[in-house]
Amino acid sequence: MIVNDSNEYWVWLIRSSSLRGIYYCPKNEREYIEHWGKWLVFDSAAAIRSVAEELDLHVDRGEIDSAKFNRKPSDIGRGDCVMCVYCDDRDKERVWDILRLLGLSKRIWKYDRQTHDDWGPGGRLRKRASKGGIQGVGRSTQIRGRDTGAN
Repeated sequence: MIVNDSNEYWVWLIRSSSLRGIYYCPKNEREYIEHWGKWLVFDSAAAIRSVAEELDLHVDRGEIDSAKFNRKPSDIGRGDCVMCVYCDDRDKERVWDILRLLGLSKRIWKYDRQTHDDWGPGGRLRKRASKGGIQGVGRSTQIRGRDTGAN
């Protein structure tokens, strides 16, 4: 299910069976910190939107946990839009195979623990955003009950 609220920075892809739109729930905090992350995929806004519709089928079937993408390019994506495709690192190659088959090629793996560090107090992305160096990414996002900043 694509959740496209024009008041939000991100467009979300979540399972339609999810009551709250909350994603993977690890057995414990340690497992989350050790294994949870995302593929950051970069492309044009049109390409990302096109892939999102196909990817939504994989999310709804439970083959991919969840994803989100920005509506327009940000400075983080160096002129491209970014799509974050969430999964456990023990499953990331299978998830990448799906993304690759959908035609995506530019990607980076990033652990959520790194995202927390980047957007937390003193984090490099938080500093850039507070100085105005990252356009449109100042909004906070709640993921798994955590205030992570943007991605």
